[in-house]
Amino acid sequence: MCIRDSGCSIYFWEDSWLPSDTILVDFLGHDIPNDFLQAKIVEFCDDRGGWDYPLFQGFLSNEIIVEI
Repeated sequence: MCIRDSGCSIYFWEDSWLPSDTILVDFLGHDIPNDFLQAKIVEFCDDRGGWDYPLFQGFLSNEIIVEI
């Protein structure tokens, strides 16, 4: 389930919001555009409140995706 309520103020890649306190930018598989780094959590949520996995799964390992 996506963190919609607080997702407007938390950076998806640069803040520690996962249960393991992982900061996603430290686990990127390859480079992403700078403007993408500034995206908030809410930008990765779909209309039903779930995660829009295709937006980020290509950048992270399966281990990290499972935690999300």
